[in-house]
Amino acid sequence: MVKLNKNKSASRRRNRKAYFTAPIHVRRVLMSSHLGKELRVKYNVRSMPIRRDDEVRVMSGAHKGREGKVVTCYRKKMVCPGSACAHTNAPLPTHFRAPSKAPIPKGIHTRCLVCIRKRNRILLLWCFSTMHCNALSFQLLPCEY
Repeated sequence: MVKLNKNKSASRRRNRKAYFTAPIHVRRVLMSSHLGKELRVKYNVRSMPIRRDDEVRVMSGAHKGREGKVVTCYRKKMVCPGSACAHTNAPLPTHFRAPSKAPIPKGIHTRCLVCIRKRNRILLLWCFSTMHCNALSFQLLPCEY
């Protein structure tokens, strides 16, 4: 494959360095996930940065097929723990366990996730900015968060 842009590196070493040393505002964009088919057709948007309280489906890995909410986004670790892949801390000895014994969400990379329900207000604004909206209604909905 021929490199098209001479200002952009094709070196694996440089790309990995740029990925792992990226600043927080760039990591937000890198931690984007695809939208589900219904949202993609309705709003004509393929992917968006993921954030807390998005409902996602795990598409690969040990937790494939599970659905849940994103608990938080760790930009430093580049993972999103969600309620779909929570595990209890029972195998640990009693002096290491949390007193509540609540399920602990496990971090999953955003490339393994697909958003099934997203913030409609943000999606409509993205539609208007690109002017390629297939949405049925063009009224702004009340804020959901």
